[in-house]
Amino acid sequence: MTLPNLTSATPVNMKNHPPFSEQWLEDMIVEDPSLLGLGELEVIQRQKSQPTGGRLDLLLENVNTTPPTRYEVELQLGATDPSHIIRTIEYWDVENARYPLHKHIAVIVAEDVTTRFLNVMRLFNESIPLIAIKMQCVQVDGKYALIATRVLDWVPPAIEEEDGGEQADENSWDAKCPETMPIFHKLLQMVKGVDPEVEPNYRKAHISLRKQGKVSTAIGFYPQKHSLKAWFKTSQDQALTDRLDEAGLYIPSSNQEVYDLRIRKGDLDAHEALLAELIRLVLEPS
Repeated sequence: MTLPNLTSATPVNMKNHPPFSEQWLEDMIVEDPSLLGLGELEVIQRQKSQPTGGRLDLLLENVNTTPPTRYEVELQLGATDPSHIIRTIEYWDVENARYPLHKHIAVIVAEDVTTRFLNVMRLFNESIPLIAIKMQCVQVDGKYALIATRVLDWVPPAIEEEDGGEQADENSWDAKCPETMPIFHKLLQMVKGVDPEVEPNYRKAHISLRKQGKVSTAIGFYPQKHSLKAWFKTSQDQALTDRLDEAGLYIPSSNQEVYDLRIRKGDLDAHEALLAELIRLVLEPS
């Protein structure tokens, strides 16, 4: 049996080699977006001007997801630094606000992602969909190759199916989110109006429901500082989705078996009937 021949690959520091530049790296990714290892992507725009100033290096899109997923990509030769991280998150925030019907993920690409900044990005990653990619260049037999390693991935938060996580109570949530807990209490009354046996199940990360001693994740809540996110487990219907979207409540998701909503102060008064309809749809399925 003949063993395959191996050859050595020599690492190349792109930042310190003049033939290489961020422009060159951008050109290579535009030519072949699969270099990033993020799936089948299309280039929507490069060097996109931002209303807050600056230019987004690359805006990529995966049209095979529902809704389409857009990646706000910022490139940097050498090691990542605070301005690189802040710039990426800022551009992601702008695009996310301007195009809410798409799913948006911020992508940081650098030759090196140091442990210090990786830890910082992990903290951001708890609330911002953020991916960090270490992009290395190597030389093999006089030719160059790019190797992308995803050092930080974004995993959508899962809804707990069991009574897991740390226990909390109503008082701790009221103290933590005084602006949005009144929204929760009103929604809870609407839920109990449909099913009086339901009680809140206060966990440290979220609030689900409990009925006859058993945890139910059919409806759940993530109270935040200025808004409340809620999930409602029911198959999405296009007509209902359009109404929720028109009301400004709908958060696009690839999971078609659950509605994710963002509810702010004033939304309950304006859209109480619509929310009541959704609650009944979940708790009283036909």
